Amino acid sequence: MSFDILGWLVLLATLSLYVCYSDIKSRTIGNRVCGVIAINCIALSVVNGNSAFITAPLIVLTFGIVLSNFKLLGGGDSKLLAAYLIAIEPSNIASILVIIGILGGILSLAYLIINKLTQKLKPGVPYGVAIAMGGFIGVAASL
Repeated sequence: MSFDILGWLVLLATLSLYVCYSDIKSRTIGNRVCGVIAINCIALSVVNGNSAFITAPLIVLTFGIVLSNFKLLGGGDSKLLAAYLIAIEPSNIASILVIIGILGGILSLAYLIINKLTQKLKPGVPYGVAIAMGGFIGVAASL
C-alpha cells in the first residue's frame, strides 16, 4: 500500500469517525461531509488505479430520495452510502451491504437495550454509524 493511499485512507477514517459522532449527537449527516467523503473516495480510486464507480451510487441516491420522501430513510444516510460506494468495487457491494445490515442490527439492539435501561437516548437509531463503519470497511477491502 503506497503512502498516498494510506494518507487518503487515514482521512477517510477520520471523516467516518466524525460522521459517527455527528449522527449519534444530532441524528444528522451534513451534505458537506458527504461531499468530502465522495471526493476522498474518488481520490482513493484514482490513486489506487481503479476507476470511480458511478452506477451503484446513482441507484442508491435515486432510491434514497424516494425513501426519504416517504420518511422511510434519512436523506443523509443515502448520500453517505452513495459517497462510499464510489470507491467500493461492485463485486464487494453485496457483502458490504450485509455488513452494514448486521452492524445496524447490532446498533439497533444496543440502542433498544440502553434506552430501556436509561430512557436518555434520542429517538431513532443513528444508522449513519453502521453505514460509515461498513463503508470504510468496503473501501479498504477494495484497495
